Formats: sequence, C-alpha cells, structure tokens
Amino acid sequence: MGKKKIQLSEYYLNIILMTDMKDTIMGMTKKEMLAIRQEQITAQSGNSQKSTDG
Repeated sequence: MGKKKIQLSEYYLNIILMTDMKDTIMGMTKKEMLAIRQEQITAQSGNSQKSTDG
C-alpha cells in the first residue's frame, strides 16, 4: 500500500500557518496563554455536554 499524497500547495500552506502560530504563541505572555487556553477548554466542554432542557 502506497503513501497518500497531498498537494504541495496544501502542505506549504499548513507549514506557513503552523510557523505563524508558533511565533504568535512565543510572543504571548503567560497570562495571555492561560486565558486563551481556558477559553478553549470552556468551549470544548460546552460543546460536549448534552442539553438537559427538554
């Protein structure tokens, strides 16, 4: 079975975006990172909970 090939343009775009994300995170203060991480956790837990309204 061969490897699945992706378009090089998609690969390059992903690399550029990941590099930019790393630069952004490295430039943040610890307080900013904790606030963003807390927002992500809250959003994930809000999406995974079932509604009890019925």
